[in-house]
Amino acid sequence: METLTPDVTPSSANEVSPTPRRVLLVVRVLCLVVLAAAMVRLAWIGDDALITLRNALNIAHGWGPGYNFTESVQGYTHPAWFLLWLASGWLTGEWILTIVVISVVLSVAAVAIVLWSARSIALILVAAVALGFSNAFMEYTTSGLENPLAYLMVGALVVATFRLLAQGEVPSLRSAIVVGLLASGLVLTRFDLLLLIVPLLGWLAVRLRRQGSRLLALGVALAVPVMLWCTWSWLAYSSILPNTFLAKRNLEIPAVELVVQGLRYGWVTIEHDPVTGLVLVVGLVLCFAFGRPVHRALAAGVVLYLAYVTWIGGDFMAGRFYAVPVYLLVLLSITVPVVAHSALARPRASSIVSVLVGFIAVLLVLVAADRVPSAIANPTSTRWREMDDAAAIYDARSKFIELDKGLEQWAMSLGASISVPPYPDAASTNLLAPLRDIRSAANNWPDRASTSLPHGTWPNPDGSFSDLPSDVGVLCGLLGTAGIISGPTVHWIDRCALTDRYLAAIPYAAHDFHWYVGHYERALPPGYEAAVRTGDPGGVTDPLEAARLKELWEQIR
Repeated sequence: METLTPDVTPSSANEVSPTPRRVLLVVRVLCLVVLAAAMVRLAWIGDDALITLRNALNIAHGWGPGYNFTESVQGYTHPAWFLLWLASGWLTGEWILTIVVISVVLSVAAVAIVLWSARSIALILVAAVALGFSNAFMEYTTSGLENPLAYLMVGALVVATFRLLAQGEVPSLRSAIVVGLLASGLVLTRFDLLLLIVPLLGWLAVRLRRQGSRLLALGVALAVPVMLWCTWSWLAYSSILPNTFLAKRNLEIPAVELVVQGLRYGWVTIEHDPVTGLVLVVGLVLCFAFGRPVHRALAAGVVLYLAYVTWIGGDFMAGRFYAVPVYLLVLLSITVPVVAHSALARPRASSIVSVLVGFIAVLLVLVAADRVPSAIANPTSTRWREMDDAAAIYDARSKFIELDKGLEQWAMSLGASISVPPYPDAASTNLLAPLRDIRSAANNWPDRASTSLPHGTWPNPDGSFSDLPSDVGVLCGLLGTAGIISGPTVHWIDRCALTDRYLAAIPYAAHDFHWYVGHYERALPPGYEAAVRTGDPGGVTDPLEAARLKELWEQIR
């Protein structure tokens, strides 16, 4: 059976390189410091992340596990990231800055895996430039979304898999368990990331078929954490999958339109971020043409994942779903034998000079094409928006920087007075609140035990009565900002249905691209807002809809 040779294994890269270890260490650390500084400079928080934050704030302060305190609905897509944010915020009392710091630390750790996998100065520089010049990778090293955890889980899984394979035909039980746990962590980071590793898991199952105890250990380590989460999710939300899945997949949009929009998403991302496109193409070619079976299995996972992203219509945030594949392919490319044994892997001054000349040439081309990487340009205003009238795709980070959601803007506002209304009604909520106000509201989230509301009309199983919301608002877009600024007592009806299970069950229908990817806005059934306000499902005009709402509320309230 074929195994990875030691010189391709990340853990032993230094042992085979003629370059002194101190020199390699200095270069790696310098590259890591430069990239870390760029991450901090680019740091921002997106509105979608604030939806997750409101869920975390509510559960930490006794308001229940949902976005709206009156309903238990899983309005986030990344269980492990949600738990990490919940734990860190609860321990520190600092809900915004803590997650930014954690994002940078995780992203730096993920980059370190890549740099320590490179076996020469030239390869270290190539890897650092590839990641640093990819807007998709760098812009989502923060944002409040799950990408940093996904980077680290993918990188650690690749390293653990290489080590398992390097042990020969009978790997240790511990190695199999570690691979299973890391695969489980990646799945729980975001369920659709399973597609990235399905071919790898299948290949490992075939390879370990004669090692029943190892295969069983890997499978159990993968399955148990996922099963534990699914059990808790069912008990807490009466559902295993996030509500966002139903909201975004319960569509009556022609499949061809979704695929076309998915292709647009890829084109727009690569058009404005050519290094990401270059990494994807070169990485896949290297893995399939020159890689070992493990490289091909992981590259097949990238293809499968990108096909899925295209099939669902992509996203409105350019680059977000290309970021993890970029990271994975950079890591795989520098471990492909043809690269690991190439001239770039040798300690020659000519190799380093060639890389530096290539770096300068690529940068000049990007400058001439007005595609300066974000890590260098640090854009503070929206650079572009594609398809203004329908199916829009945004320069997401720049858009939210314009809305004062950047860490740099927060730092510049230190000492400024903060005026955040104490849990206002929906009408007075500032949907354009800057990051400093959002941080203030989050850090001063009230405990449910200290907040009294008028009692409602629907009974709990123990015979007590639930509280009614202080106000009800209707929104689609900027739901995260609204939810944090208004406090926990305002119930926001999400017309996009991300946090509203009742609306998510209503199929969304649109044609001729008169829809906005990720924002599938439902029409409210007559009387639904009144029903939420009064706690009486009979407020819905249609008797059948009223009965459906009543049945749902019995599950989630």
